[in-house]
Amino acid sequence: MAILIEATTDQAVNYVQDNLKRLGEIISVKHSRNSNEIDYETIIKGENATLYIQSGFASGYGGTGPRALVKLLVSFGFDEEEVERLVVLNTDNKFEFELRK
Repeated sequence: MAILIEATTDQAVNYVQDNLKRLGEIISVKHSRNSNEIDYETIIKGENATLYIQSGFASGYGGTGPRALVKLLVSFGFDEEEVERLVVLNTDNKFEFELRK
């Protein structure tokens, strides 16, 4: 099952939290950005479902969207230092990363 939403940060956080049971165990999270076009995509793959989220989680700066993404990824068990480096500290205009369990 794949679910695509376009959302604000708060909506994205709530949506992920509401669907954690549906996802099952988290397998991977992939995030990409194109800052020139203000385009952010996050794909959360679980053992039972995949969530595709447009816009809700940003990266490349220290704002609300990136901080929410850091918090979410750390809650999934990913290393906070690595997550911070990938989400907040890397400021390349075009960037993509994938974290796997």
